[in-house]
Amino acid sequence: MTIAETAQGAQPAAPRHRGLRIGLAAIAALELLDAMMRVQLLLPDYHHPTDFVQAFTAAYFVLAPLVSGAALLLAAIGRVRQAILALALLTLLTCLLQGIWLIGGSELPWAKGEPLLRLFIFPAAAIAAAALAAKNRWLAVAGLLVTMPTIYSWVPIVFFTVGVLIYGA
Repeated sequence: MTIAETAQGAQPAAPRHRGLRIGLAAIAALELLDAMMRVQLLLPDYHHPTDFVQAFTAAYFVLAPLVSGAALLLAAIGRVRQAILALALLTLLTCLLQGIWLIGGSELPWAKGEPLLRLFIFPAAAIAAAALAAKNRWLAVAGLLVTMPTIYSWVPIVFFTVGVLIYGA
């Protein structure tokens, strides 16, 4: 078979999802930045009554930069489905960490107070996004679902920064 015959009989290339790739890469970069800023929290003892929670917290601080870095790399090279799956895994790990801290009746020092969002809605959205990405269906919707927690976390920071830039400190 020659190159010309292969080109004529080949299937057309799938759309590359350029906008989705850029969006996922931006979200993964923000998650990587956030994870790298929290690596310094790996060593302190948080005085939780359960040693398992302390060990899981340390494991999260090790895994979060790896998973978010993998999501950034996968989005950059065009593997949208795998990037969505990596971001869904990161969301599930984060929600599990925040939920596991409730075992002893305490909360994470930096956790926000929206338990309904953090413990139910964001994990459900991550599972739905992972299911859509695994089936290669509605990747844009899956990308939106998996980026909701990051957007929700970073929008107030952006608004505050813009307000300070406009009106001063």
